[in-house]
Amino acid sequence: MEDCDIKGNVSSPFLKHLSIVESFFQTDPFRALICLPGLVSLELTGELRRAPALETMPLLVSAIVRLNSDCHDACSKYDYGDCDDRQCYGCFGRGADDSCGESVLLKGLSEVSELELSVGSQVFIVSRDLKLCPVFSKLKTLLLSEWCPGIASDLNVLSCFLKHSPILEKLTLQLSKVPKDPAETQRSYTLSEQSFQCARLKIVEIKYDEFDGRAHKLLDILSRHGVPLEKVRFQRINKPSGS
Repeated sequence: MEDCDIKGNVSSPFLKHLSIVESFFQTDPFRALICLPGLVSLELTGELRRAPALETMPLLVSAIVRLNSDCHDACSKYDYGDCDDRQCYGCFGRGADDSCGESVLLKGLSEVSELELSVGSQVFIVSRDLKLCPVFSKLKTLLLSEWCPGIASDLNVLSCFLKHSPILEKLTLQLSKVPKDPAETQRSYTLSEQSFQCARLKIVEIKYDEFDGRAHKLLDILSRHGVPLEKVRFQRINKPSGS
C-alpha cells in the first residue's frame, strides 16, 4: 500500500507480505490493529500518524519499521510519553487503548529474524515498549538508524536490545549528523548493574557522517557487553567531495 489512507484494522490469517509505505491510518487518535499471524515480511514506513499496534507474528522473518518525526506518537518533553502536559497531543491524544501498559510495536516484532528500525528522536513508542522487556529470541540481524542523535546512538535503547537479543550475530548502527540543537533530544544513559555478554555477536558496523563523541560512547557500551574492538568496523558515509 502506497500513498493511501487506511481506514481500519488490517487482519488476515493468510497474508504473508505487507508493505505500507508513505501512507497513514485514518483511526487517529486511536490505533489501528495489525493482526497477521502468517506474515513473513513487514514494511511500515512514513508518517503513519499513530503507530499501529502489532499482534504477535510467529512466522515473521524480516521487518523494516521507520517512523519519522511527523508521527503523532511524539513528545519533546519526555522519552516515554505521559509528560503530564494535557495539551500534548502526542501523549494524551493517543487513545484509551494505551492505558493498559501493552506493547505497541515490539511485541509483534519479537520473533523477527532481521529487523531494521528507524525512529524519529521525539517518537517515544520504541523506548516505552522496551521498558516492557520483550525478548527477541530469533533476532540475528539488527540495524538501528536515525537522523540523530536518535535511536542509533541512544545507549539505553542499544543496551536493551543487546540484553534481550540472545542470538544476535550482526549489529549495524547508522549515525547521521547531529542536529543544530542536540540538547533537545539528548538522553542520559544509566548503566545497568547486571552484566551480560553478547556471546554470538560476530560483527558490529558503525556507519557515520561525522566521527564524534557518540562513536566513543558506542564503543564503551559495546566493550561493557563483552564485544571486542576487533569485531567493530567503522564506515564513513556521505564523504566530503575531494576526500
